[in-house]
Amino acid sequence: MRSDCSRLYAFLRANMACSRLRPTHRAACLVLLAITSSVAHAQPTFRTLGVLPGGSYSRSAAISADGQTVVGRMFYSGSNYRAFHWNQADGMRDIGMNVRASPTAVSADGAQVALTVEPPQLRSHRWSMRDGLRSLGLPPGGSYTISGGISANGEVLVGQSASAAGVVRAYRWTAASGFHLLGVLPDMTSSGASGASGDGAVIVGVSCNSSGSVCRGFRWTAAGGMQDIGTRPSATTSSPTFVSTDGRTIVGWSGVNGSLPTYRAFRWTSKSGVQDLGTLPGDLASTAMSCTADGSAVVGWSGNPQLATDAFIWTPANGMVELRSYLAAAGLDMTNVPNLVEAVGISADGTAITGTGGVGSGSSAWIVTGLPPTTALCSCDWDYSRELTSQDFFDFLSDYFDGRADFNESGQTDDADVFDFMTCFMGGCGR
Repeated sequence: MRSDCSRLYAFLRANMACSRLRPTHRAACLVLLAITSSVAHAQPTFRTLGVLPGGSYSRSAAISADGQTVVGRMFYSGSNYRAFHWNQADGMRDIGMNVRASPTAVSADGAQVALTVEPPQLRSHRWSMRDGLRSLGLPPGGSYTISGGISANGEVLVGQSASAAGVVRAYRWTAASGFHLLGVLPDMTSSGASGASGDGAVIVGVSCNSSGSVCRGFRWTAAGGMQDIGTRPSATTSSPTFVSTDGRTIVGWSGVNGSLPTYRAFRWTSKSGVQDLGTLPGDLASTAMSCTADGSAVVGWSGNPQLATDAFIWTPANGMVELRSYLAAAGLDMTNVPNLVEAVGISADGTAITGTGGVGSGSSAWIVTGLPPTTALCSCDWDYSRELTSQDFFDFLSDYFDGRADFNESGQTDDADVFDFMTCFMGGCGR
């Protein structure tokens, strides 16, 4: 610790030219503490969720933030499918009222689900334990709606709507105000929303040109409107699939629209921009499907040239690794674990993951619980190490001088970010 403080003090002295920061830096040196996070966790447990009577196979779509609830689809003969809701206490139930329904997101406690119901027309619905299945209706002049994300409390739903004239727009819906259409990015003609932050204030999705050949991911807030998040180098499209609970991290895929070999999973923050997460060794393409509450862990799928896929987990420390390897390293007995073809959801703290395993008609939704937490210790754990050390401070300062340390999410990097970061850091994660 004394060595760390000496290194920090030397670093601060080297930056005395930044006089406006000097008092804060000196204070930081005096109170710098290394806080070791030692979080006990249960032995990992894997479970396939199976199907309801008459079903052939199931696929997972999302997991609740508390890691207790999984939603997805059960498939029957022909093209029939139903929406399911599963938790440890009640098991699997049909929540689609015996109609074709596709869940897209679930509230933090698992009590409310966003889903799209058909036929005769596509309609966004919300299911709750209290009210059952309820349609959101249509915006004025609307012909159909498709569900996307849902806020932590289930009160804000987002998705895509289309008018009779073919105008396609992302929407934000609440029971109090109904549908609010979010517009499009410059030079684009359509949009759709795929995810919402925990408080429903940040919405992510995609906005496309008239041909659909170019699409850009967006991040929307009431104050800032719809902002283009960009693409990875050489790509024409970015397509968000999920936004973290805190609204700071967006995940999805970026590539050339319609060309699967170019698809790469990405992770976006205001600090990093669109970060290409790569693929598993030897694979062709990848897509990120979900992330933890603070965006520190990402799950999805990675595919090889034969289009077989494997579930992955990505963390800042280890990069992208095959989920099977990660689970084995966490202590899970892999004897009866099937091929894990995709991971589509991860709990807020990273202790539970869901996805689909098996092949074809033998596929089943699954859940694994009892994993070690992957989330950062707090927002000033800048390197996601689950410890507060001088390295967090060094990394923050480096990003600050590069203009990439908007800690308080004001839209710019300035002295207030340093003050707020140091308040958190010196308080041992207090903020």
